[in-house]
Amino acid sequence: MRLLEYESKEILKKYGIPVPTGQAVSSSKELQMEGPVVLKTQIPMGGRGKGGGIIEAEGPKEKKSGIERLLSTEVRGYRPKKILVEERIAVEQEFFTAVTYDTVAKSPLAIFSQEGGVDIEELATCQPEKVRRERFAARGRLPQYRAREIISDAGVSGKMLIALGSVLSILAEIFLDYDATLAEINPVALTDEGKIVALDCHLVIDD
Repeated sequence: MRLLEYESKEILKKYGIPVPTGQAVSSSKELQMEGPVVLKTQIPMGGRGKGGGIIEAEGPKEKKSGIERLLSTEVRGYRPKKILVEERIAVEQEFFTAVTYDTVAKSPLAIFSQEGGVDIEELATCQPEKVRRERFAARGRLPQYRAREIISDAGVSGKMLIALGSVLSILAEIFLDYDATLAEINPVALTDEGKIVALDCHLVIDD
């Protein structure tokens, strides 16, 4: 079962991973957020941006019309019941983090790349050196020092290494705690204020 983005982000917040300020609404009348925002269709599928399911809005009228338009628009075969409204964030750099299950080795697999916001499988095929993959023992979890080693091997250092290592370690904890088959944050963003934020999240859990 694939959780919707806003449901996945509630779990991230519970575990201490920063996410943008946001509100999931089922009509424009519920909206309480001010300032520039991103409106995101909530469906259990990726590719929403290409399908017209993600738009930016600023003023009250633009937000209202955007929400109503997205609620009435089918994206990739789904008609959304909710729209996630999030603060618009200025991004300096994007990263990819994920934990999935290696069915051959029968162990969890941590994945990291400095190329966030992309199709990771395509990147791994075309430029495999940009994607770090590391198996780890489910019982032993993924301690932060090991997560930092994986990220360091991808060329990240300094404060960013510590921050991203924490995110990957916690993501592995979520993966195991929820019996997930996939826990992915893409992208993890470095903001222009030097903060780390999970801009998008996919959680697929075992029914």
